[in-house]
Amino acid sequence: MSEIKNHNKAYWTCQILGWGIYGLLNTVFLSAFQTITAQNLGIIVFGSVQLLLWTHLLRTIFKKRHWVTLPLWKLFIRVLIADLVIAIISQSIQVFGYFYIDEISFEQFRWKLYGIQILNTNFILWIWSLLYVIFHMFDITKRGEREKWELQTAVKEAELMALKAQINPHFLFNSLNNIRALVIENPERARDMISKLSELFRYALQVSNTRSVSLKEELAIVKNYLQLEATQLEDRLRYRFDIAPETRQVEIPPMTVQTLVENAIRHGIAQHPDGGEISIRTTLQQTVMVVCIVNTGQIKNNATNDGIGLQNTRERLRLLFGNTAQLTVENISQNQVCAKFQVPLTGQQT
Repeated sequence: MSEIKNHNKAYWTCQILGWGIYGLLNTVFLSAFQTITAQNLGIIVFGSVQLLLWTHLLRTIFKKRHWVTLPLWKLFIRVLIADLVIAIISQSIQVFGYFYIDEISFEQFRWKLYGIQILNTNFILWIWSLLYVIFHMFDITKRGEREKWELQTAVKEAELMALKAQINPHFLFNSLNNIRALVIENPERARDMISKLSELFRYALQVSNTRSVSLKEELAIVKNYLQLEATQLEDRLRYRFDIAPETRQVEIPPMTVQTLVENAIRHGIAQHPDGGEISIRTTLQQTVMVVCIVNTGQIKNNATNDGIGLQNTRERLRLLFGNTAQLTVENISQNQVCAKFQVPLTGQQT
């Protein structure tokens, strides 16, 4: 509603200002050849007001008949006819003004000048119509781009919600499996794991409708998750954090680091009888933050390690940050795998 009001306000501002300048230029031009009288000034003002009203009528026709959406040749013919008809009618009204105000006889009136004025008015109306069409073409294009952007945003939001709906149960299901294994074997540890899991549930619910969280928030839940896993793996799981202080407030998709840590434990640490270590490091590199999760293990050449967790994490990074965000998982030594992703700093998001 406010957009329509702004359009109407801009339209009337341009109309009044434009035809006011037109009347002023006519006055200046006429004063170069003769003395301006109140009568002449009245005719100029009347002519300007006439054109303001006629062009407003033309605008109404444009809108009601949807002329702007017509093919160019159909639009050209309609504008040509409409402008010519309006020019003839408006100048005919002016002629009556000359007859009755100036008391000029039919024989004394300069009909050649009447024809010239029709052509001149027609030309002015052509300029007005051209500007009107250009403005509306630009407005339609801009509105189309905005609607396209809004649609893309809505689609992204829907995709993100669907991806998060897949990731959270996937993560919670694995945690419940760990607890089930300890319920009979070690009830005390199972109770401790349930407490930690409740905190993970709370986090998962809090971020379910959130596009992004700070790295600091994500790391807090990752530490909780690692403690939960360490209850089961005991000395087989070692972990350390090397977090650059300036990266703690950088925004990332929720459950991103947690998913990669979970992946590192399931496909790396848990596969080794002696376990291994997980190292989480963050650095700033110009306009991006780089996060590395290094774990003991090895990706085999014939292994497909790109499961639902990694696929969804990669897709969420793409949806939020475009091509700026990259996620790679590769061997960096004979006994180490690195999952690395980067995100733009605040203000660099797409």
